[in-house]
Amino acid sequence: SELLPPSGPHAPLSDEQLAIYESALDALHAGHWGETLSLLDRYTSGDLAKDFLRIFIAQNEYEPPRDWDGVISLAVK
Repeated sequence: SELLPPSGPHAPLSDEQLAIYESALDALHAGHWGETLSLLDRYTSGDLAKDFLRIFIAQNEYEPPRDWDGVISLAVK
């Protein structure tokens, strides 16, 4: 699941930015982390979800784990 910002004429993110982020998530789930990073580079700055994904990828040395199933498991809440 994911939270989405408000939509409409004063939305903080454009439809293009949302599409880029969703494409980045699809690439992440598929294990294409290089593509994920490229897409995130095109996404707006100052987004904590983007930062979280970049840190997660870096912590895994830029390669999906051998048993990658597209799920990011968190040890604590």
